[in-house]
Amino acid sequence: MSHAKLPIHGNMACWVEVDLSALRRNFRLVRRQTSPDTPIISIVKANAYGHGVVPIARTLVEEGASILGVANVDEARELRVAGISGRVMIMGRTIEAELEQAVRWGVELTIPHTGLAEKLSEIALRRGRRMKVHLKVDTGMSRLGIPWHSALQEATAIRDLPALEIAGIYTHFANADLADAGMTAIQIERFEEIRNRLREAGFSDNLYHLANSAAVLTSRYPEGTGVRPGIMLYGAAPSSETASGELSPILTWKCRVIQVKDVPPGTGISYGHDFITSRESRIATIAVGYADGYPRSLTNCGQVLLGGRRVPVAGRVTMDMTMVDITGMDGILPGEEAVLIGRQGDVSVTADEIADLCHTINYEIFCGISGRVPRVYLDSGLESS
Repeated sequence: MSHAKLPIHGNMACWVEVDLSALRRNFRLVRRQTSPDTPIISIVKANAYGHGVVPIARTLVEEGASILGVANVDEARELRVAGISGRVMIMGRTIEAELEQAVRWGVELTIPHTGLAEKLSEIALRRGRRMKVHLKVDTGMSRLGIPWHSALQEATAIRDLPALEIAGIYTHFANADLADAGMTAIQIERFEEIRNRLREAGFSDNLYHLANSAAVLTSRYPEGTGVRPGIMLYGAAPSSETASGELSPILTWKCRVIQVKDVPPGTGISYGHDFITSRESRIATIAVGYADGYPRSLTNCGQVLLGGRRVPVAGRVTMDMTMVDITGMDGILPGEEAVLIGRQGDVSVTADEIADLCHTINYEIFCGISGRVPRVYLDSGLESS
């Protein structure tokens, strides 16, 4: 059997290409959307939304990110081990058992209640360290944080603890990606009230931050506050209401054709024979499955790009392989590239399209790409993996 001539990634059956030049363009878009002195806390949690955290983080630091935002101590440690020594902030939950490690790695912690601050203060004092913390205020998300109406009282108590420095005070929008800005306006009003009270109490030099990607794209946030772009750095919008033609997608997901076969009418394809051919058909098996993060819910509804055309998924997505119907296409050989997310010629498949088919959001599609899928980084024509 003939095989397609393999390009530069010929040793890979399934891989992701990440365009760091596009990442730079997206960061610079954030800078244009804000004032020149606005602190930019670049969110790289969840393995940089599935894109590979270390190369992404290094690029963002080069571009001028003020702080890198991660979800937990393990993610912070990965950056430190990789030699990234700048400011790293844990945005999510930290349990008491992880505080020793947080102190060891010198990261900035989110404090959602005084109890955690008191424990951190004890550990930092014992180890002779001074820890920067960010107070999380709940203004309407109802997930994590100090209730907004008691923020002044708790912030004052935390400020008095030894070995801690309040570096920031922040909140998180619940509905900034919706067309209806009502709840966002309420949260901004509450946060501004908190900010005014805290300033009167001497918290004037602290960093206040609340704008996520949706708020940056819609300019719904107060002046003089930092921003925390996440999904927009990766070239995707949080929702259709916040879509921007200025964003540059940075991820392309590809795999290879493993086998091509012609089958007669009435042939069942994949497990359960949920797809049965109604004609003489040509079926290509491609090297991706749900263990790679390609959703099983794309069974009989997903489409991939092959030979410059959109071709449908035929039958159930399996753990390691997927079949597509290429009937009527000649010249498709084993080894040929199929595009799962990205562009091939004049056609494209986006993470948003896949998310819609799976009844989810683009965040989950990106984050779901498995660690066994290698990431290849492209930057001004140079490649690394």
